[in-house]
Amino acid sequence: MADPQRKAPLWLAIRVALLLVGFFSAGAFMRSMTDDFSKPSWPFLAKIVALTAFGVVFVLGLQKINPRSIARWDPPRWSTNPFTLLRDPLGFFHLSAWYFISVGLGCLLLGLTRYPRNWVWELPIGIGIGTWVGVRMMSLLSQGDDGDAV
Repeated sequence: MADPQRKAPLWLAIRVALLLVGFFSAGAFMRSMTDDFSKPSWPFLAKIVALTAFGVVFVLGLQKINPRSIARWDPPRWSTNPFTLLRDPLGFFHLSAWYFISVGLGCLLLGLTRYPRNWVWELPIGIGIGTWVGVRMMSLLSQGDDGDAV
């Protein structure tokens, strides 16, 4: 079996590459949105964060009872394989959260430099933050008495 420490730089590079892809795909994402996002809507952002966090906790809660899932979920790390979705889904959802945040940051940069202002960044940023909060909540909820993830 390969030493996980030797593969850590590889997984970090893959994650950073995916985040860069997300950041630079922001223009295509903005062009695909047909609704009017010319005015900021902070309640919309708050609702997206809350709904996404609840959805992630629900899905991960269902995944916890999956027989293919490993008994102990480790907290997500940037240096581990995020594509072990059926066994240890926290890493995948963690990467997904940061991917949406990177798309949102790209949209923020593009949207605020155009006229009229475009606030479409609220959608991917809200999804990213909500997913991150949901992963963090599941990490905290699945802590054992000894502090290890269960």
